Amino acid sequence: MNIDFGGDFAVIPKEEITKIIGEVIARATAKQGWSIAELTRRVGKGPSTLHRWKQGTTASYDLGTVVEIFQLAGMSMDEAFNLLPQQVRDNNADRLRQVAIKANAGRITF
Repeated sequence: MNIDFGGDFAVIPKEEITKIIGEVIARATAKQGWSIAELTRRVGKGPSTLHRWKQGTTASYDLGTVVEIFQLAGMSMDEAFNLLPQQVRDNNADRLRQVAIKANAGRITF
């Protein structure tokens, strides 16, 4: 399933989601001591795919792989949302809290 920024994530600007995913990839590789090449091997994606994700040059993400990278980075959805600008968090606090609860329960929609 690809994230299309509809459903639960409609409140978050696309450019902010791409920044978060790029940051999570950087954190996952740093935490595990892996290169991007090693991370791509472990999650089963091509190097160019994760490079585009890290650089934010795509708006299409595979949900299962994103979740796996979050786990490798040791981050929860709440921690990822803390990477959003304060104004986005403040303007969408209730909605983000609902999304985090659903994500932690494995019931998020895209």
